[in-house]
Amino acid sequence: GTLAEKVAVETGLLIPLPQGWSPEEFAGAPLVCLTAFQALTQWADPAAPPAAGSVVLITGASGGVGSAAVLLANAMGLTVVALTRSEKKGEQLKELGADFVFDPNRKDLRQAVRAALAPKQVDLVVDSVGGALFNELLGMLGYGGGVSVGGRSGGTGAGGDTGRGVFLRDRVGGGGGGGYFLTPSKGARRGTCGGRRPVGGGARWGAASS
Repeated sequence: GTLAEKVAVETGLLIPLPQGWSPEEFAGAPLVCLTAFQALTQWADPAAPPAAGSVVLITGASGGVGSAAVLLANAMGLTVVALTRSEKKGEQLKELGADFVFDPNRKDLRQAVRAALAPKQVDLVVDSVGGALFNELLGMLGYGGGVSVGGRSGGTGAGGDTGRGVFLRDRVGGGGGGGYFLTPSKGARRGTCGGRRPVGGGARWGAASS
């Protein structure tokens, strides 16, 4: 709805351009930031970040939503596991705050992630890929975990292990900036892209690109 030379916007949704951001960066950031923010915070009522030290696994981590999720999760004090097929992008994800990076195509992915995290477990998955990988994600999820689905670039894939999810009280839900109503979107927009610390005591959002 904003692909136009001029648009009418409620003043309460306007925030100043943060220092260090170009207009182009700030115009694009809210799209991926809001989706990532909702995916990370939607499992609490009211919405709130997971407890510091919780483990989040992010698929498609070198993409727009994925890299935003890595930055936000790092700022929230979470342990970040990022999945990408590119070795070069994997190094960039570490610079953005990923603690562990894995190739999603490796055959022993589930075992490798568990070994790296032990004795911790995956508490939250931010998934924008779906497809055949989805069953692997469910298999890595710990008791009471959640999967925030923000896309399906890998296709719809096979159904998950619903029995396992029921027994472990795991949850699956959708996440996307477009799902916000007006009032919560104001706070989320300021919290993720307002030029201040997004959540908690993490690093300030800068103008870094991914």
